[in-house]
Amino acid sequence: IDMQGLLKSAIVARIAKGRERIGPSFHREGAALFYHRVAGRRDLDRHAVDQIMDVVRMLGAPATRVEFPVRFPDVQVTGRRPRVALLPVSRWPSKNWPAESFAAAAGKIREKRGGSFFVLGGAGEADVCAGLQRSIGEGAVSMAGRLSLPALGGFLKQMDLLIANDSGPVHMAAVVGTPAVVIFGPTDPRRTGPYGQKHKVLSAEMDCRPCFSRACRFGEPKCMAAVTADQVAEVALKILR
Repeated sequence: IDMQGLLKSAIVARIAKGRERIGPSFHREGAALFYHRVAGRRDLDRHAVDQIMDVVRMLGAPATRVEFPVRFPDVQVTGRRPRVALLPVSRWPSKNWPAESFAAAAGKIREKRGGSFFVLGGAGEADVCAGLQRSIGEGAVSMAGRLSLPALGGFLKQMDLLIANDSGPVHMAAVVGTPAVVIFGPTDPRRTGPYGQKHKVLSAEMDCRPCFSRACRFGEPKCMAAVTADQVAEVALKILR
């Protein structure tokens, strides 16, 4: 069973010499040439989770409800509520909402609701996170490099809201039930946005998006900058009511 749908994963499935090879409907790079069957209808507007469930159904398992039975360690968090996590970094430069926009949105939330703000990132992103912490000021803490991946899941469970770029921790928030406000630019939230109804995606209507490019051809990603701090704060405050 190939759940990734890429040429390299399809080749691995072929090398495994299974009697039957099944792949997802979002296959690309010629991966389907190595499958005996493709699960579900090909519709790239469907969420990737729903397309993966097509594979489960093809295997004969009942798949009427999506659950995420992942357990994360308990993490103790102190700080005035609401507790808002901010994730200003991602692996693609084109996915990054400007740090000053994160700071401005946090300021507007604090003005209306008070609260604590936790800036998330890896050890290599400590400078960015520390800069955002300083920009927010009172009530902000940088957690850069201080959480393992399992601990991050437990930490997000203690948050009232996550504000983030399109990145892996967004899906961890969905798993633990923490609502997220996610700014999308070069990627498509219909396929890879946070799964579930409690989350909100914000994006700008631009002819060039989604471009699926790691680097914006205009230099700074205009689609990300076009989403304003006012928009993000307004949606965040509605969720925090």
